[in-house]
Amino acid sequence: RDMIGPEGNTTEQFVETVAEDLARRMAAEGPPVVWTEEKVVAKPSRKFRRNYELDEEGMRAVFDKFDLDGDGSICFPEFLEMAQEVGIAKIKESSAATLEGRRARKAARQRDEAKEAQA
Repeated sequence: RDMIGPEGNTTEQFVETVAEDLARRMAAEGPPVVWTEEKVVAKPSRKFRRNYELDEEGMRAVFDKFDLDGDGSICFPEFLEMAQEVGIAKIKESSAATLEGRRARKAARQRDEAKEAQA
């Protein structure tokens, strides 16, 4: 077997496949369809950018903080805890209104307490 291991075509099978494809293309009417590879522009990793030094020890500390069971990976429940802690958790709209009301009441209470402390 050639090129791609035991499951690939033999040389004879490869030549036969190419011959069949060529015969089909020659029999087709009109110009041949040209295959072009789609160009994908990849964004380079940040670690290869200039002046970008990641604090790996600091990142490990953050990771370890949320790896609650210490198994070296963050499972979904640990991810949810982390997302809430760092403020990136998606909140359902019904909960968002309730949460906004709580925040407003807490802010008002803190303002009242500050005014009382000044008096």
